[in-house]
Formats: sequence, structure tokens, C-alpha cells
Amino acid sequence: MKNIFLKLFCAAFLFTTIAYLMDGDAKEQDMGVRFAEFAGMLAIIYLMISVKWFSAGFLLRKLRRA
Repeated sequence: MKNIFLKLFCAAFLFTTIAYLMDGDAKEQDMGVRFAEFAGMLAIIYLMISVKWFSAGFLLRKLRRA
């Protein structure tokens, strides 16, 4: 289970880094705002990936039993 969380976090970190590098803000922000934006994006993407991963696993287990 710990390995699954680590893999999901790595995937979320990769997607967040790519999205953050592609993001082009017209105005430069200070370091605190940039860090908060990155941490928020990482948390949101990790939550989205985790919900999809565990709900798909739950549905597959339920369908196999039925």
C-alpha cells in the first residue's frame, strides 16, 4: 500500500512539474506565492489521481465478485 501511494505521488509530482513549467504568468510573483501555487497544484493533482485510482480498483473488485 505504501508503494502505491509513493507511485501516485511521483506521478502527481511529474504532472505538476510539467504543468508548472508550461504555465506562463504575465507578472512575476514572489517566491512564497510560487511555492504555494506549486504545493496547491500538487495536492489537487494527487487527490484527483488517488480518487480515480482507488475508485477504479474498488469497482473492479466489486465487478469480479458479482
